[in-house]
Amino acid sequence: MYYFVEVACVIAEMWLIHLFLSSYFQKRQFPLWKFLLLYAIFGCIVTVFSLLENMVFARMLISILGVSVISILAFDAKPFHGLLSGIAFFAIVAVTDIVSAL
Repeated sequence: MYYFVEVACVIAEMWLIHLFLSSYFQKRQFPLWKFLLLYAIFGCIVTVFSLLENMVFARMLISILGVSVISILAFDAKPFHGLLSGIAFFAIVAVTDIVSAL
């Protein structure tokens, strides 16, 4: 059950990342399979880090870098804007986690 919940959370996170990035940047003219491949690779990496014990900080850094890479490769974002979008997305995630914990 634990693995199913983690994988479901990663899939939901991928969808939210796509919605977040597509609201700020224009998509590049890629075939659909390239977008899906990019998100699948990133999702697999995040899933591995989310299933490992005590890897929260490493998962967060990998996720910020992954969102930055996705925004640069799949969307029309410059590297600095990609990094800022990754940091902004996970700042929102952190705030909602803190609010929901309270």
